[in-house]
Amino acid sequence: MSSATAGDDNPAKPLSANGFKGSDLPPLTTDDPPRVLIAGAGLAGLFLGILLEKAGIPYEIFERAAEIKPLGAIMCLSPNILPAFEQLGLYDELVSFSKPAGNACFFTDKLKVIAKNEAMPLEVIGYYPMLFARPELYDMLFSKVPKEKIHMSKKILSFQQNHEGVMLRFSDNTTIHGDILVGADGAHSAVRQHLYKTLDKQGLLPKVDSKSMNKGYISLVGTTESLDPSKYPCLTDPACEISFVIGDKNTPYTWVLFSIPGNRICWNVVIQLGIEEIADDQFKASDWVPQQNKKLLDLIRHFKTPYGTLGDMFDATPIERVSKVYFEDKLFETWHHGRTMLIGDAAHKMLPSTGAGAVNAMQDAVILANCLYDIKPTSYENIKEAFKEYKDQRYDFISQQYAQSHIAAKLQYGHNLSERFLRHVLLNWLPKSTRNKQQIKAAEYRPQANFLPQVPKRGTFGYTAQKPSKRLAGLFLGILLERANIPYDIYERAPEVKPLGAVMCLSPNILAAFDQLGLLEQLKSFSKPGGFAHFFNDKLEVIATNDANPIEVAGYDFSLFSRPELYNMLFSKTPSHKLHLGKKLLSFEQDQDGVKVQFDDGSIVEGDILVGADGAHSSVRQHLYKTLDKQGLLPKCDTESMNKGYISLLGTTDPLDPTKYPILTARHSEISFIIGDKNTPYTWVLFTIPGNKISWNVVIQLGVSSTADDQAESSDWITQDNQKMLDEIRHFKTPYGTMGDLFDATPTERVSKVYFEDKLFQTWNHERTVVIGDAAHKMLPSTGAGAVNAMQDAVILANCIYDIIPNNFDTVKEALDEFKSQRFEFIKAQYAQTYIAAKIQYGHTLSERILRYFLLNWMPPSLKRMQQLKDSEYRPQANFLPEAPKRGTAPVLPQKPSKRVHAEEVKRQNANAL
Repeated sequence: MSSATAGDDNPAKPLSANGFKGSDLPPLTTDDPPRVLIAGAGLAGLFLGILLEKAGIPYEIFERAAEIKPLGAIMCLSPNILPAFEQLGLYDELVSFSKPAGNACFFTDKLKVIAKNEAMPLEVIGYYPMLFARPELYDMLFSKVPKEKIHMSKKILSFQQNHEGVMLRFSDNTTIHGDILVGADGAHSAVRQHLYKTLDKQGLLPKVDSKSMNKGYISLVGTTESLDPSKYPCLTDPACEISFVIGDKNTPYTWVLFSIPGNRICWNVVIQLGIEEIADDQFKASDWVPQQNKKLLDLIRHFKTPYGTLGDMFDATPIERVSKVYFEDKLFETWHHGRTMLIGDAAHKMLPSTGAGAVNAMQDAVILANCLYDIKPTSYENIKEAFKEYKDQRYDFISQQYAQSHIAAKLQYGHNLSERFLRHVLLNWLPKSTRNKQQIKAAEYRPQANFLPQVPKRGTFGYTAQKPSKRLAGLFLGILLERANIPYDIYERAPEVKPLGAVMCLSPNILAAFDQLGLLEQLKSFSKPGGFAHFFNDKLEVIATNDANPIEVAGYDFSLFSRPELYNMLFSKTPSHKLHLGKKLLSFEQDQDGVKVQFDDGSIVEGDILVGADGAHSSVRQHLYKTLDKQGLLPKCDTESMNKGYISLLGTTDPLDPTKYPILTARHSEISFIIGDKNTPYTWVLFTIPGNKISWNVVIQLGVSSTADDQAESSDWITQDNQKMLDEIRHFKTPYGTMGDLFDATPTERVSKVYFEDKLFQTWNHERTVVIGDAAHKMLPSTGAGAVNAMQDAVILANCIYDIIPNNFDTVKEALDEFKSQRFEFIKAQYAQTYIAAKIQYGHTLSERILRYFLLNWMPPSLKRMQQLKDSEYRPQANFLPEAPKRGTAPVLPQKPSKRVHAEEVKRQNANAL
């Protein structure tokens, strides 16, 4: 674009001067963000409020209590949530009232050491787990939410929801309306109870959700006043010292002490129910008031600790700061319905384990905020879709966390024979290396708000990646416009681009343009030239072998590499001031004077041309089509969804041992297609790439086997669910061993799952707007066809824009029409070819198996070479730059010359003649 104008900042505003009014019904569909009602001012509700404030999404928080008196003793936040605190500017304040986790010692009740666990080094883990008194975290979060957005003494009696909105009714006879209701109101959630009651009447509630929560433990917790460091030297240690003291078989108690800032000790006494009847009765019979807590404390004050007795701790703790809680747990199945969503303890009450409940509640808030941020426009269907996406991203991860919290509780608080044996095995026999691997794996998942700048990566291990941006066409077009001296800016919705993906292939059809732009040698530095492609059956019997045209004929070898390498190269060639990240397009308007684009941060930019190079689910295309549809100008075929015929899991290994995989030392990339039998509708493909790595791709054809379909489609897009699918297919054979060998060498955060979607759209341009790449034609993957054609689009579009003289509405429209006229028929042919290629490579129906056998075995080699030559003829270059020299003997199609270059040449010749 030729210019950009920054708009005002757009912080979230109160819904009205006095909050919502009962008559403020939201419209059915609006471009405004959804209005969110949050039930509960606990940790999850407050954290969600802080995130929505940053996102500019209007919200209000309603708390049933008249005054919050946060009880509780110790709390721990793991590295899984600390990047989000850092991203929100809260991390340093958190550190100010915390201690980093130190060593954890396990003792018998006679203070004999059972085991000691050491904390992971900071340089590996990136963040220490932080321990502190729970009220201090609560006070910090409470202070970050504008006071006018928190409403106390608002007890929910009921709510109603339909396609128009949601209405809350409170015990003070007030009502409020909004677009979304979030139940963040804890384990005994009023929102959940009312929602479940309604669903149960409608026969929509799973039976499991009608059952009560489990109650396996009861706990007394408290925090001392400031203690004398000379009596308790552990208090001077900068790290938190953690002591678990575990009673013998006649004493079903565990008591735990943590040193925290302020020379204080947090303590926790836990009894496992069902072990000793007398102890159960003592705990259950006592009330929840301070006086009854005092009676209970007197019964156990003689218990020993490394610092004296528990009685010493109790005497230093104000009785009003002691609380008694059941350790309840339950993973609910139903998290959302209509406009209502449950998060935190309202959806999944966990047993306490290194802060698992609070960490997961705040992770819920992060992912839900991301999903709410993506709602555009605000409508009932989009809200329901956002809720489904949220649960898809969270449920299976929570399911694993829930199971892990049960194991941790058995380890820390269990007293039956099997639990004592488990504790002994895990604490004494499990190798330290295995424990460290488990800690690293547990710390990989660290979600952040995707509408804010990402914090820098800390530590040396990998993170579970969040959904990336995959747009090459825009970057390549930017490089071309830079050379043409045409002003431009690139806007990307993601705050940070983390390109995933495995192997990628660029054909000679685009390499001439790389050669022309001076990028070919750098591309070669991280590529391997394409070699033989071998086709095997699943018993590793060779079906066929294909080889590429020799370089003296083709002029260029096919180049194979890991996709992020190309993305990073193109990204580095674009001036940083012309790349604007975190810019989500909301809408645009265009007329004879120009095009104006509105972003979700409130800013507006104006220019002469808008290019939608924003991928298969292009916001530019969606907004353009919506406008054209209202005007009756959109062909019916462009309103239909994309086809989904295949699902793929793909990844790239870490460097492998060439002595085990000698094929890695070959100059060319070895390509192996292994095709399952009629009962196994999978194709798995391996490519050797530079760095002694193998890129792999497992493709399942949908609609052939219902079992395989279910496995692929029911698994989520997150690392944990990718792992489930990988486990199902790790036994598949390859020329180098099994797929499991490659999976084990691939970091899980580098594995991604994608649908192979496809559609050729008819409408590419209107007035000042044009779509290119996947936004205009989403192709099935075949020797890099999608990326190659996206970059060819960029070349031809740059040529057409270069020829705009003078710059006015009519010449812009003419240039965009010219772009489509040069590209559409070629793309149409390419689109058909990718279908044939997909059938050959991934097809498993009877007709596709026959087609594959015929084309790979009966087609004469001379005919194959003729087809390869024909396919490589089209090699567009920028017609405003000196052409790259013709390479190879294969013919190349002539290009349409630049009108502007021709006119300037005629002008020069005329001037010379004078």
